[in-house]
Amino acid sequence: MGRFPLLLLLFFFFLAGPGAAGASVVESAYAPGVVFYTWSDAVREYAVVGGGAVPTATVYCFPDDICTTAEHPEWARDAACEKWSPRLAERLDASLGRLIEAGLPPGLLAGLRVYVLPAYHLALPENPEKPVAGLYSRGRVAVAGLDLFPEYTFLHELGHYLADRVLGAEGYDWIPNVGRKAALLKDYLALRGYPAERLLDASFQTSLPWRERAGEWFAEDFAYWAWWCIEGRRPWEGSYKAACGVPGEEVVAWFNLVFAQCGGASDEGAYR
Repeated sequence: MGRFPLLLLLFFFFLAGPGAAGASVVESAYAPGVVFYTWSDAVREYAVVGGGAVPTATVYCFPDDICTTAEHPEWARDAACEKWSPRLAERLDASLGRLIEAGLPPGLLAGLRVYVLPAYHLALPENPEKPVAGLYSRGRVAVAGLDLFPEYTFLHELGHYLADRVLGAEGYDWIPNVGRKAALLKDYLALRGYPAERLLDASFQTSLPWRERAGEWFAEDFAYWAWWCIEGRRPWEGSYKAACGVPGEEVVAWFNLVFAQCGGASDEGAYR
């Protein structure tokens, strides 16, 4: 976008007024202890817990309710967010409800905090040239709420959260400890054929390309499985980004065993 069109866009943006309606704090209707923060509330609360994401692209709405994206490092206003992606927290919570209905223990989710940030793309301050759609850290999921597929991004980041809770893999540190969590982590890596020569400590893992990291394999597998569980169909072609390729029947069966029984993702012959 050129300089003059962007200045014109900003003029109409400020002319439209503050547009503060729409931010909210939503407690999950399905999983006690889960809280969603949206839009300006998410920005404020995410900063309180030390979240470092910054916007790299945003959404502006004109007075005639036409909205557009712009590569501009500014949080979108609440009114624009609700026009672009209305009631997103409730939609994400409904996804949790479907997974719980299928058998995911709600206790696994207790303490989860979800920050639905008012941006089209996010980035970390130390790497502003690399846009991301979501982030996970220590029980906190951040999602670019104005992205094209925030529901799928949420499921991916939820995969990181559950790897932490169920496998004992904190972030990119995938070194097995002891006990059942370590056994599940080793089972998953063996099932997926993760290369044995790759170290599993966070330092080595972060040195790898994103699509080669064990944590991203798991998060992509979980999102793929969960989407199929919720929607009753496989995600759209091209949605899967990890180097290991889309999960096969044996991987789906493993996720069903560990997390829930989702008929839509385990019908006989579904992968044929």
